[in-house]
Amino acid sequence: MNKGLAKIWKNIIFFLIMISFFLVIIVLYYNNLTRKTIENIVDNCEYNSVSSSEKINKYLATGNDCIAITAYNLDAMLRQGKSTQDILEYLQTQTVAVDNIVPEETTGVYGYINEEYLDGIGWVPDEDYVPTERPWYIQAMADEGQLVTLDPYVDAMTGEVTTTMAKELSDGKSVVAVDMSLRELQSIVEDISGEDEKVMVLSCDYMVICHPDSSEVGVNYLEQDGSLGNAVVKAYNGTEDDSFKVDYDGTEYIVYAAYLDNGWICMSVTDTTKPYMSLRLPLILTIIVSVVFVAFLLVTMILSSRQEIKAAELERTSLNAVAANQAKSQFLANMSHEIRTPINAILGMNEMVIRESKDADILPYARNVRTSGRTLLGIVNDILDFSKIESGKIEIIPINYDLSSLIVDLAVMIESRADEKGLELIYDIDPNMPKHLFGDEIRIKQVITNLLTNAVKYTPDGSVTFHMGYEDDEVDENCILLKVSVKDTGMGIHPEDIDKLFSKFERLDEENNRNIEGTGLGLNITKNLIELMGSSLSVESEYGLGSEFSFSLKQQVTDRIPLGEIDLKNFTPSEEEKDRRESFIAPTARILVVDDNEMNLTVFKSLVKRTMAQVDTANSGDEGIKLSLSGRYDIIFMDHMMPVKDGIETLHEIRENEDNPNITAPIICLTANAISGARDEYINAGFDDYLTKPIDSEKLEDMMLRLLPEDKVELEEDAGVKEKVGTEEYDGVKGEQTSTDMSDKVKELIKVRIDVNEGLKNSGTMDSYMELLKIFYESLEFKKNEIHELYENKKFKDYTIKVHAMKSSARIIGAAFLGEEAQALEDAGKREDFEYISVHHDDFIEELEVLKEPLASIFEDGSISTDDHGSPQVEASAEIIADAYEEIKQAAIDMDCDRLEEIIESMNEYRIPDSEEQLWNKVCEAIKQFDYETVEELL
Repeated sequence: MNKGLAKIWKNIIFFLIMISFFLVIIVLYYNNLTRKTIENIVDNCEYNSVSSSEKINKYLATGNDCIAITAYNLDAMLRQGKSTQDILEYLQTQTVAVDNIVPEETTGVYGYINEEYLDGIGWVPDEDYVPTERPWYIQAMADEGQLVTLDPYVDAMTGEVTTTMAKELSDGKSVVAVDMSLRELQSIVEDISGEDEKVMVLSCDYMVICHPDSSEVGVNYLEQDGSLGNAVVKAYNGTEDDSFKVDYDGTEYIVYAAYLDNGWICMSVTDTTKPYMSLRLPLILTIIVSVVFVAFLLVTMILSSRQEIKAAELERTSLNAVAANQAKSQFLANMSHEIRTPINAILGMNEMVIRESKDADILPYARNVRTSGRTLLGIVNDILDFSKIESGKIEIIPINYDLSSLIVDLAVMIESRADEKGLELIYDIDPNMPKHLFGDEIRIKQVITNLLTNAVKYTPDGSVTFHMGYEDDEVDENCILLKVSVKDTGMGIHPEDIDKLFSKFERLDEENNRNIEGTGLGLNITKNLIELMGSSLSVESEYGLGSEFSFSLKQQVTDRIPLGEIDLKNFTPSEEEKDRRESFIAPTARILVVDDNEMNLTVFKSLVKRTMAQVDTANSGDEGIKLSLSGRYDIIFMDHMMPVKDGIETLHEIRENEDNPNITAPIICLTANAISGARDEYINAGFDDYLTKPIDSEKLEDMMLRLLPEDKVELEEDAGVKEKVGTEEYDGVKGEQTSTDMSDKVKELIKVRIDVNEGLKNSGTMDSYMELLKIFYESLEFKKNEIHELYENKKFKDYTIKVHAMKSSARIIGAAFLGEEAQALEDAGKREDFEYISVHHDDFIEELEVLKEPLASIFEDGSISTDDHGSPQVEASAEIIADAYEEIKQAAIDMDCDRLEEIIESMNEYRIPDSEEQLWNKVCEAIKQFDYETVEELL
């Protein structure tokens, strides 16, 4: 009952608010219309009044001009002593001229001159007529030589309303005058006036001179109490404005007044009855519409209350169905979690078997277990994702990501599966796409992985084509539309099955696909994920010929650097190749490394140190040639970009010298160029192979193991490398045990965006890393000045080489941001885009300058301090801890034990804060037990 009353009051309040709202709108609307109407009336009054004034002034100016000219000539005749007869003849001549000029009838030009009355038309006044007592003579004499216009009067001769214009002559006692009819002025005001608008002319003392109602002419409104004219005159005297309102006899009038040149007043008076009446019609209509609308709302609310009662009944009816669906989703989620726990243990233990077993019979079984386990894990993950989607727990989390890494990961994932079935994988990747985007990389990868996996599954032979391109977003210039499609030559889909394609737990053509594993959830999950990201999945298929799935996804661009051609074939090592990697030593092997960057040379020596190979270094092409002439090397590693003589030129000189003992030695190109076609370019140039920088230690060892003579290689199982070299795993990096470690001063490196973890990975050990940092620091000022000097002198070819060298150095120490800037400048130099260099050079130099201070603080005393245990002194920040937890959680979900081990090892260089130590230890213990379910729950 209380709820019912509350709802009634709520409806009443809402109804009152709506009425008030409409009333306010109506009042504002009406006021605005009224204001606009008044403005229009005033504008019209002003126009009529001013227009009439201009015409009247023009008409009166004709008479004024006639009198002014006549007076001027008479003054000359008086000065010349002309006779009265001469003057009379002149007046007669002027009378004829005035009759021709003035459109109205006149009484001619006359005057009192030389003490005689003279008339241009010959009129002789009565004997009692005294000119000096006439108004025209008296007013002219009073104004002392000024032109005067007398108030209108009825002329005795013509019967017309007439006015007189007069002027005193120079002798001080004579006056000349002319009479003009006001019939033309009456016509002017009658033409302009309308039914509701009247234009009238009043004299200075408010006598009516002209009026559309001729009976009003001659009336003095100041003396006519109770009339409209009297009300207008009183309102006019009470205001200083040109326009004003007059209320008379229940009607509102709007008046506009304008002065004539002779002092008369021209007024336009408008009756507002009709304009205001036109306002009332839209007001009435608005009120009617508002009442109808409010009534409609009231009826709607009443009906809505009834509908709510019915809806409540339907809701109660559907609760059971919803609860059942939730129970099903919860059951699927719980079951998938329960199944994942033993799978975690199985895969974890099996991974240890693969790593530790040397039995050639056992390893194939273990790899089969891994493959089947991962397949089972994929099915369970599909069920878990499906239940998350149904419960609305999946979120789209955009981050900055590198499109090239995403594509390479997809290629690595699908290549082995396609190879197993003998399918051709065709990559159609647009190299002009922006490389750095902002979006949910994980979900995008999941979607494309599902499409590629399905294509491989359902394609018995032929090919799978993976296309990725883009279009610029027409609405937002900072975004692109990522265009993705996966096309196969598989069995295709029946037209009638297209609608069932995305149904959950639905598998099509079961008879032909019974031997293909899967849950039927993949495409349903894919469709839902794409829709969550604001897109849709399209499918085209013809049964027996294949299918094509595609979507277009809006992504924000964070950097317009183009993707370039990616050499996907060289990024997809098989699991067997990874498993075959063996540690070795080669103490009798001789290796030559040629690079103009001292840091690169130091890194290389550090990476091969555990192999005990003998390494000679050269910092230029010429020095490398000189050392190659001194003796035979088992492998020569050659940097491509070097000043004076680059790697290709040095290679050719070695190969072309028949006396060089290394003419047939394997020579490997070291380069930062990992684009598609790079391998063919270097092979065609004469190199035996190439490695990209920063150098991956595993790839380097694999290459050495492949190229070194068999008699110089001792495998770990035969030689016991770790015991011989005295190496151990330290902070996640395999290499010589360090004697020093980072101090608190290394925290400064983090502030300038140097990734110490990446530097350690590239150098091998902390000692090696600190040695590299010191080399970088000691050469920083010289290299900075050298680059700047080349820029100032516009030597852009050498500038490009030096920037290339700085790029490698920056990436090696973990300054990836600096490496990217150097890469952009290097690319600009290669394409001769000097405008780009001129815009970004100063920023690059400034970035180099910023690095000097933190590096100086580390090396100012020439040593790096450690604690009593040789442990790191840098405490992990909250951001580092949070990032580590996020990565651990994702790796646990993916059951990626290798990734988990890498994360834990990378965190060994930090001191875990006391506040996080307990949770960190629990997470680490769960990872050791392969209990990834607990890891997820802890995080």
